[in-house]
Amino acid sequence: YVSLDILRRVALHNYSQNNNPQRPRPMYVMNITDVDDKIIKRSMENINSNSSCDNDGNGTKSEKGKEADPLSLARHYEREFWQDMDALNVMRPDVVCRVSEHVEMTIVPYIQQIVDGGMAYVIPEEQQ
Repeated sequence: YVSLDILRRVALHNYSQNNNPQRPRPMYVMNITDVDDKIIKRSMENINSNSSCDNDGNGTKSEKGKEADPLSLARHYEREFWQDMDALNVMRPDVVCRVSEHVEMTIVPYIQQIVDGGMAYVIPEEQQ
C-alpha cells in the first residue's frame, strides 16, 4: 500500500504541474473484499464460541467481544486497516467499493448468467 501511495502521489503531483483541462485527475478506487469464505468461517467460529457466553442482547457480540455477524466482523477488520493506513500516512482512496454493496445487484445476476450459459453449475446442498 505504501508503494502504491508513492506512485499515486507522483501521479497527483504530475497532474497538478501539468494542469491540462482535457486530462482527468487521477482517481484511486479501492476494492474491499468484505464477503468471502474466510470471513464467513471466522464468523461461524465466533458464533460457536459465543454460544457458551452470555449474549449482549443484540446478537452480534459475546461477552468476549468477538464479532459474530460476517459484515460486523469485516467492518471491524476494515477499521483496523484504515487505522494502520492512517498511521503510515497513506492517502485514503477517492472511492471505496465493498463487495457486500454489489452482491445483490451485480454479482448474483452475473453468476446466474454464467450458470444459465452452461459455464458453471450448482452443487446440490447435500454435497457441500
